[in-house]
Amino acid sequence: MKDSNCESPLMDAYSKEVQKLEGKFRGLELHHVPRKDNSNADAIVKMAAERKPAPGGIFVNDLNKPSV
Repeated sequence: MKDSNCESPLMDAYSKEVQKLEGKFRGLELHHVPRKDNSNADAIVKMAAERKPAPGGIFVNDLNKPSV
């Protein structure tokens, strides 16, 4: 996993933050899940992109800038 790379500079920044924290855990394993294999997350992303309101049970936290 340490040899993985990120195509997006923003995702690379998140990856570096995870690497800083990895010593605080006994183990860490990350898996990329393609959108086609995660239909619930894909549906939420599509609603957000279309600025549709979130359905009941979905909690929204608007980020106005990247967290890293």
